[in-house]
Amino acid sequence: LDKISLRSDDVVVSSHACGGLTDVVIERAMSAFARVAVLPCCHNLNDADGEYLTGWIDGALAMDITRAERLRARGYRVWTQMIPEAITPKNRLLLAAIPPLSPRH
Repeated sequence: LDKISLRSDDVVVSSHACGGLTDVVIERAMSAFARVAVLPCCHNLNDADGEYLTGWIDGALAMDITRAERLRARGYRVWTQMIPEAITPKNRLLLAAIPPLSPRH
């Protein structure tokens, strides 16, 4: 992944990137201000951001929420969706893009 050159007009897509690979994909996309679509999988809760939320919600969901918030903090617009569980039980889809600059009047 480090050998691929990314640009801001790219879309970085990852399906079932296990463990920390989802975070690597997100970080690489953010470094280029590229759009990103990930379907997280195999959450490694030992190294998880969001563990402070696990008193309220499932650890994997906490990780995915913090991923979405990390993107928002970097200026991304974030969309969260679910794909049918019949396709995969790891079905949380996270989409994000930097909004275009509004034209000046």
